Amino acid sequence: MKRFSRMLKPGWLITLLFISLFAYLCFTMLAPWQLNKYEDLKARNAQLVESSVAGPVPLDEVIRREGSLGDSEWHLVTARGSYLPMEDVLLRMQSVDGELVYQALRAFRTDSGDSLLVNRGWVSVPV
Repeated sequence: MKRFSRMLKPGWLITLLFISLFAYLCFTMLAPWQLNKYEDLKARNAQLVESSVAGPVPLDEVIRREGSLGDSEWHLVTARGSYLPMEDVLLRMQSVDGELVYQALRAFRTDSGDSLLVNRGWVSVPV
């Protein structure tokens, strides 16, 4: 009986309340968030696979269609035009396979007059 009365002290009750609240928050907020994160990743991977299997389409078909561009994300496109006469712009502090690199970006003007920013690849950061 003495043991039981020791557990009813305020410190034990506050600890028990804190543990119960933490467990409740884990099950009601953190677990669904983690599951939704997995579902989003699964949907994105499916979209990547679908886009890589589908052949490229003209750029005008993608940017002129109604609705959001989210359905067209990662879709391969083709465009005719030319790069604008300027140097590449380097985007600093990017990582490729764990190595720091600069991403090389250049403006591209299509034959229809649209301008795009094209990532032409990456360059290793000089050490």
